[in-house]
Amino acid sequence: MGLRLPNLETIELGHNYLNGIVPDSISNASRITKIYFGANQFSGTLPKSLGSLELLEDLVLPGNNFTIESSSMELTFVTSLINCRQLRVLSVFGNPFNDILPVSIGNLSTSLYTMDASYCKFKGNIPNEISNLTNLAFLDLDHNDIDGLISTTIKELWKLQILHL
Repeated sequence: MGLRLPNLETIELGHNYLNGIVPDSISNASRITKIYFGANQFSGTLPKSLGSLELLEDLVLPGNNFTIESSSMELTFVTSLINCRQLRVLSVFGNPFNDILPVSIGNLSTSLYTMDASYCKFKGNIPNEISNLTNLAFLDLDHNDIDGLISTTIKELWKLQILHL
């Protein structure tokens, strides 16, 4: 994908009933700042190569069928996003990840303003490291299987305006 469109800055493919996997080659379009794949039927795992998109600001992937890697049983694409220092919006709601929220979520960009991971079948606790996301204003983890106590570190999110659990 990125080999033929190296100057691509925005890719919006929402509401088109597209299916299949997102190819690793998307990272060859290194100027991408916005990806919107909402309300399609993409499946499989998200490529770790998304993490090489250093200019990425908005990653909006709701309403698809993305899952975790079966070999690692871990949401590895989140860890790969730590290189996306400009990331402001991360929206993955409605994907059946069926996993825990990884501790590496706290290593995402401090520019992150919005995170919507509702309806993803996340389980376990909210990691304490989420408090590292100091510019987070909107956090939606509604309709998951999260349990346990809400960490007291959440009070360190001074800019948080909406917390939807």
